Amino acid sequence: MTSTSPPVRVVYTEAVEALAAAVVRALRSADDGFRLIDQLRPYTRHKAGLAALRVLGPDALAPFVLGGHRLDEEDVEAVLLSLRVFPAPSDGPGAEVALLQDWATSELLVRLGVDQLRLFPDGFVSVPEQPGGVWPSPEREWPAWGARMARLAGLALPGLRCPVYYQARHHPLALARGVTRAMLRRDYPTAARLVRWMAAVEASDPSAPHTTPATEAGTTLQIPPLLRHLQIYAGREWRSALDIELAEHMVGLTA
Repeated sequence: MTSTSPPVRVVYTEAVEALAAAVVRALRSADDGFRLIDQLRPYTRHKAGLAALRVLGPDALAPFVLGGHRLDEEDVEAVLLSLRVFPAPSDGPGAEVALLQDWATSELLVRLGVDQLRLFPDGFVSVPEQPGGVWPSPEREWPAWGARMARLAGLALPGLRCPVYYQARHHPLALARGVTRAMLRRDYPTAARLVRWMAAVEASDPSAPHTTPATEAGTTLQIPPLLRHLQIYAGREWRSALDIELAEHMVGLTA
């Protein structure tokens, strides 16, 4: 009997979900045994583990940045190898996300003690002043603005200050509208990504309010109830579970 291997796309999707699940478990655990390299070995056949690292980007480093786990040399080598094997595209629909995630990954690696020249021998990656050219208006085109913020939710981590973070900080009403729209449409993955931005703003700015204005009339959205709701409806997929877990860490809701 001959066995058939699953399609490469399926293997890559499984690798991304498996890595997201491992990151969630590492954030929930006090055990210091998390290693990125251990999560990649089951997927070496199709380089799917390295692709998963590229998809998660800075989120793959969350256990080391937020969870107190120790980044070792093999983990650093795995991240650097993923950048070489899957370089960021220079143009196209995924170029903006890849460029900004590379910047965020490099920022976190430097914060974790990796030398800048080792990361980028030809020059350190700097975040563009205005990524992706002209943005949709957060006042007049807030659905499109919210969709773009959701795509860039991998940058919503404490201390990562870039133009996208300031978009979230300076336009809380558009952010809250996007969350409300996503919840009403039962688009829970998008809602989780936008709530994560709300949490990142609160975590990075002690003066930020714990509630976000949802309408001009003063109705507010509170992060903890939103996260509890999303735990029920969006936590079935590990990518969304990771967004929720990171948001909980950022606003101090974890045990």
